[in-house]
Amino acid sequence: KGFELRLTDNHKLLVEENNEKIWKELKDIKLKDKIVLNQNKNYEWGDLDLSEKNRGWLLGNLIGDGTFIENAAIFRYWNDESSQNSAIEFLNENFKNDKNFRGSKYKNVLSISSKKMLDFSNFFDVNMTNKTPNSNIEKQSSNFYKGFIAGLIDADGSIQCNQKKGVSIRLTQSNLDLLKIVQRMLLRLGIVSQIYN
Repeated sequence: KGFELRLTDNHKLLVEENNEKIWKELKDIKLKDKIVLNQNKNYEWGDLDLSEKNRGWLLGNLIGDGTFIENAAIFRYWNDESSQNSAIEFLNENFKNDKNFRGSKYKNVLSISSKKMLDFSNFFDVNMTNKTPNSNIEKQSSNFYKGFIAGLIDADGSIQCNQKKGVSIRLTQSNLDLLKIVQRMLLRLGIVSQIYN
């Protein structure tokens, strides 16, 4: 499924054997042993902290379809007024008094620029020279995760349906490191995903 783990021989992993879960050191694990990825089957979503979720959505959306100029982060939407309206609402709620906050439309592209969003993304080392999420994003709350993943999917996601695999949500990205980070974040939320090359 694309998961990676670096271990030494004495690291223990949770393994399922004969319908029982036991901890085994890596040196004792056999080829056909089933490693338990997580135990979040009954994950409780609970109440969302909307400010955390909205900030995550803005950053995910910016990484997915946005760009940067010297003094602002730019969100871009192709005929997607719903996402643009969400971005405007979340920017107003989370980054008040942003003097550089403005929107414009050119042909079919709706753009929003925000100086405060640039400052916020810089906090996560996401900027003009680096749009790859990093461990700073992985250290955020589950509410931030939910927003971040939703923002990425709004920018670069799709729903696929076919007879063989059924219905699935796909995130298409050329950045493998980004997909690995999202896969780990989903797993922490109890969702097992797969990376396809």
